[in-house]
Amino acid sequence: MIELLLELLNVTVIPYIAGIPIRLYPMWKTRDVKSRTILIIYCCYMLSMCAGFLAVKTFWTVDFRSIQLYKAFMGLPSTIIPFWIFRDRVWQNVFLTAVSMMLAPLYVGIGMYAGVNWFADAAYPLLGANIVSLAIIAVMLPPLLFILRRLHENFDARQTGIWRFIWILPLSFFGLFMLTGNFLDPGAFKGNTFFIIRALLYGALLLTCYLLETAMRQVSENVTLKENARMTERQLDLQREQYERLMGNVESAKAMRHDIRHQLAVLKGFGAAGDLDGLNRYIDELTGSLPVLERLYCKNYAVNAVINHHLSAAGSEDIRLDIKLDIPEKTGRVPGMDLCVVMGNFLENAAEACRRMEHGEKFIRARSLIQGDYLTLTVENSFDGLWNERDGAYLSRKREGAGSEGVGLPSVTTVCAKYDGRAVFAVNGNVWRSSAVMAMENGSGAEE
Repeated sequence: MIELLLELLNVTVIPYIAGIPIRLYPMWKTRDVKSRTILIIYCCYMLSMCAGFLAVKTFWTVDFRSIQLYKAFMGLPSTIIPFWIFRDRVWQNVFLTAVSMMLAPLYVGIGMYAGVNWFADAAYPLLGANIVSLAIIAVMLPPLLFILRRLHENFDARQTGIWRFIWILPLSFFGLFMLTGNFLDPGAFKGNTFFIIRALLYGALLLTCYLLETAMRQVSENVTLKENARMTERQLDLQREQYERLMGNVESAKAMRHDIRHQLAVLKGFGAAGDLDGLNRYIDELTGSLPVLERLYCKNYAVNAVINHHLSAAGSEDIRLDIKLDIPEKTGRVPGMDLCVVMGNFLENAAEACRRMEHGEKFIRARSLIQGDYLTLTVENSFDGLWNERDGAYLSRKREGAGSEGVGLPSVTTVCAKYDGRAVFAVNGNVWRSSAVMAMENGSGAEE
């Protein structure tokens, strides 16, 4: 009875005790199925594995080769289930499948090696083999899961197409495993080469995943830096444009002051002659020649330039504006450039959302609030009610980023975190609300 239970553990539990977490944990946040459903499915799967094994042992005479084939056959559902749980991540699933395929022969194989070579004279050699397998899993699984989780987080942040290729790496390791010993031959567990090669291949796989994670983290950080640099350059361009407009307005004002006496003399002449039609036409001409001054939305010059840039065409696009901002010129440790990143992204997204609307009233409403050391910026806008969300992250609808999280909102989140604050995005019917909270002085912490 004990021997049967040990064999049941070796066949139905140990091969999957690491494989299932590897398939689920790295992408857990992006699952398309409820946790309760996943738990029920895997419980039923493991029970069916155990029942099938007991039936095979009861009604048929089996050997080592048939047991190994049974494990391979019953492992097919475990391979397919994650593709249903994470339906939009086919290549990520292929990659994790290759990793789990490579890993299972390692700890099961080393356990069998220990049973054959170290516990051959024990009462229950399979007990020693199972203990060794579980010990190896306890040691090697946590760092691998940590690296795989970070790897998926960095890749998903930018939705790169590298998943289509990197699955070849762990699959190659699995192929090397198969070349170093026949898993259907129990004699393969007797040589020291079997143990050494598997240990080296596991180290190589762990190192490969670590290097991939490090490389992708650098790529993600570089993309963020490029986005910030792009925003910085755009804000500088906006300020240059506003300076040029201001200088033009100043020159126009100087010319008007110089000519004001002549204009008054002409107006006086029309009045003396009683030519009201001529007077009205002349006044219309003067009014049309006056320079158009930018609106003053707030006292912060940089933020005001960004607002004018993004909302200058709103009137011609029938977008109702309701802007009431109290942003001072000096905002403590939060520089104007970072405020421009936040407000620029908010208003750019709001304007694009309004332009997509085919029906209904278009509006953009912006408010600010200073409470103690905290500055809160909020922008609400109408939109067509269509949006996509994955694990709390709103996905871009732009052509180049459709189906993935854009770089704008993560940039806002990064800026807020830099100043002990946070960004919050919410949808209420056909109204999108973006809020950013930042501490203008050191020593403050954003409330949860």
